[in-house]
Amino acid sequence: MLLRLFALAGLIVALVAVPAAAARRSAGTFVTGSAPTGQTVADLRNQQFVEHVACTEGCDVTTIASIALTDARRLGFKGQAPATPWVEIASSYVRLKANTPTAVHLVLTPQGRKLLAKAAGTVRVTGRLLAHPSANRTAVGRAQWTVGLK
Repeated sequence: MLLRLFALAGLIVALVAVPAAAARRSAGTFVTGSAPTGQTVADLRNQQFVEHVACTEGCDVTTIASIALTDARRLGFKGQAPATPWVEIASSYVRLKANTPTAVHLVLTPQGRKLLAKAAGTVRVTGRLLAHPSANRTAVGRAQWTVGLK
């Protein structure tokens, strides 16, 4: 009898866990982001660089813009190698309403100011977006864009 109760409890846990896992997998699609082409390094230095972000539900979005460590070294980065092969140069945080495309300006970090002051040629910038919907703080949505700036 006790064994049957444990089996029944396991079945109930499995039935509850499957929809929760499915919700986590599909939650990554509620945020989109892009950086329009034609923007320049000067736009980023002058904080005129924008990304276009939208969520299908109300959410908080954090964007981290970075360049590859090899590009950062070419621009004069002399610090210790970060844990990731990227060096953060700008970021943004915005709270969005559902289905409202928004132009978001990125704010340079002090390191980004130093590195981009020496930029010549094309600099490849990658933006990684992390979003949390207002209704479900445990869900996480991710998006990414990459653009070459001259």
